[in-house]
Amino acid sequence: MKKDKNQTITDALYILQGSISRIADALEEVLRLVKEDQEKSKKGWKYEPNEDGFMGSENRIENE
Repeated sequence: MKKDKNQTITDALYILQGSISRIADALEEVLRLVKEDQEKSKKGWKYEPNEDGFMGSENRIENE
């Protein structure tokens, strides 16, 4: 009885290891694609200072 239980646990851990490995591989691929997209987008950006002399006026807080 105990031997069967240990075998079941071992089998489950083996299956989980494979699942976790596939998830990790998928996350790595997503990160690679995001970085690639960021690099492509970055090449098309035009950096010009706004009236305050800062880059990226879209993040500036306007006075009320």
